[in-house]
Amino acid sequence: MALSFALLVCGAPYGTESAAQAYLFARELLVQGHTLKKVFFYQEGVLNANFLTSPASDEQNLVAAWVSLAREHAVELDVCVAAALRRGVLDGDEAHLAGLSVANVEAPFVLSGLGQLAEAALGVDRLVQFYGVAMHQIAVLFRSAPHGSAAGREGLDAVLACSALTDEVALFFLGDGVYQLIAGQQPAAILGRDYTPTFKMLALYDVEQVYVCAESLQERELSTEQLLIPAQVISRHDLQAQLQDSAVRLVF
Repeated sequence: MALSFALLVCGAPYGTESAAQAYLFARELLVQGHTLKKVFFYQEGVLNANFLTSPASDEQNLVAAWVSLAREHAVELDVCVAAALRRGVLDGDEAHLAGLSVANVEAPFVLSGLGQLAEAALGVDRLVQFYGVAMHQIAVLFRSAPHGSAAGREGLDAVLACSALTDEVALFFLGDGVYQLIAGQQPAAILGRDYTPTFKMLALYDVEQVYVCAESLQERELSTEQLLIPAQVISRHDLQAQLQDSAVRLVF
């Protein structure tokens, strides 16, 4: 099922890999037939709109890459105006107001407010955040039970897609999401498709970091012996701390 996405990019184009990961993720979304409506650049991410950026010859020009993506697929590129002005990123109008003769933001980048981010979040199926930290890990959080919705299947598809971008993909199961890993499910009884055995194939994609919330298992009277694949059982506090330390978080 095709979904609509918006991306929130908070990392600078150079110095961390979050902006590059966001760009690769955007490309992969479009290849898989999904829709990318907007990319919103915030905090250090506003530097992705600086047309005066001049990377080394052996580095990718991310500014040009975002421009090409936007023009090829009609993706809106919004830049937080407040964060941009603090970092010397100005379009022609703002440069004129500041009495400067040089602007470094041009179309398709558009300076806008946080209200545009809020509208985008409400108008898409998924908002994916790329934080401006020097980490590589993509965290995929499962919070929904299997078969009651498409969230689990879509999350598993996202894991397989992300594994093509990096070998540092981690899976987290919290709340009803722990049911995703329970063996012996029989969705055929409700005319559903049993996709859970695909979890057993994750090792083939070098996805080996799997964390399950201990409290979630206990609250549902489940045990580790019932899990489809080996997983590290950690406290809810530790799980949430690891999520906070991830460069990218996807929630299903």
